[in-house]
This record gives sequence, structure tokens and C-alpha cells, in this order.
Amino acid sequence: MSGNGKKYNTEFRADAVRLVVEEGRFVNSVSNDLGINEQTLKNWFRLLVFSSTKFWSKC
Repeated sequence: MSGNGKKYNTEFRADAVRLVVEEGRFVNSVSNDLGINEQTLKNWFRLLVFSSTKFWSKC
């Protein structure tokens, strides 16, 4: 089953992940405050971690 297809810009995604990473907030709290699905935020977080790991492994 597919989601509602809502699109979020890169800045919104980065800000949401930043709230979890830099401010130490819980994923469920941030997702509720921003009105997004908790799993969506978890996916964005995983993408960030994966892309960062991929970047650093090349250095």
C-alpha cells in the first residue's frame, strides 16, 4: 500500500532530522509536532546516516 504521496522539500526533511540528531528529541515527538508519519522521519534519518557513512568511507 502506498502513502498519500505528500512531498516534502529537502530543507524540511533536514530540519526534521536535525531536531532528532542535534536537539536529542524523540522521533515520535518530532513527527507529531510536524504532522508527519513517524516511519517517514525514521526513513529520512536512515537515509542521512547511510549517505553520511557512504561519504566518510570514501575519505
